[in-house]
Amino acid sequence: SITLTATANGTVTWSSSDPSVASVNNGKVTALKAGNATITATVGTASATCEITVNNVPSSSVSGDITFNTVTSEDGVALSSSDIIDFMTAGSTLVTSVSSITKIYKGTNGIRFGSSKGTGAMTLNMSDTFTSQIVKSIKFTTAVFGSDTGTLNVTLSNGENVEITPSDGETTYELTTPSSISTIKFETSAKRAYLSAISFTYQEASSYSASDFANDLLALTNDICLDSKNNNWKDVSSPLTSVWTTLQDSDHYQKLSIDEKAILINTTANEAGTTIEQAMNRYDHIVARYGFTNFISGRTVSTRINNFMVMDNHTFMPAVVIISLASISLIGFFYLKKRND
Repeated sequence: SITLTATANGTVTWSSSDPSVASVNNGKVTALKAGNATITATVGTASATCEITVNNVPSSSVSGDITFNTVTSEDGVALSSSDIIDFMTAGSTLVTSVSSITKIYKGTNGIRFGSSKGTGAMTLNMSDTFTSQIVKSIKFTTAVFGSDTGTLNVTLSNGENVEITPSDGETTYELTTPSSISTIKFETSAKRAYLSAISFTYQEASSYSASDFANDLLALTNDICLDSKNNNWKDVSSPLTSVWTTLQDSDHYQKLSIDEKAILINTTANEAGTTIEQAMNRYDHIVARYGFTNFISGRTVSTRINNFMVMDNHTFMPAVVIISLASISLIGFFYLKKRND
């Protein structure tokens, strides 16, 4: 990726002529496939462009796991962030730093959490290379320390939690929602436990794009919207419920890559715009009017949408009143004119 800078007085709006080739988010341009795209920075009525040519996009897949070294006898020296990363025999490039460290030591079965006097904890802060991937499952390889009991509790940055019994040896956790993971927090519940390896399974790259999602959203909601329009703008929240569930599933929104999701997050709603802009216009309206979940995490939903779905009986009321008043005025005028004649 590259980052473009625009110097201007005002808020800069970024856009790409072909988001499938190169997406842009606050000036950061990410190459997605070979091709050409024009990146535009707009402030008010002024704009500037930059032509982007993508010749080849290397694979961003991540290989390898995180494994920890071992020592022949228990070490009582507490480890720092750099010590923990240096103690990794594989996967150190997947972690940028370790924070919130409490009683972490080198052990005979990998990293040792806790001591005889208390529990241990640490948080792995993952690298950009790792967070660019969608994680489907994580396998933790653990071991129990002596006769200690308790669990090793794991909290992922997406809010999901895993409770590991160290004596199980291996624990595989399937994420409820495949996600990008930026931090992994570990904490023992009762003194000591070992962690020797962390293995990841990633979601395979998908050709499903933001444009595909936009087309699906418009198609799945079109008949419902027309039914509302043709029946005095009736409430259509009930039939939309199943559609909203479908749009969030693994064949739709969850199938999108992080970059494709970013396109939906940053697209401005526009009823007369591109397919994606029209889809986001309808999406925003459904969320704002019917209270459906804003599942495009990070998107700011517009509450001022202009399309046929926004209209309701209240929209037409001022026009009816104005026409009625105008009619009364004309009737009065002709009545007076006839009387004078």
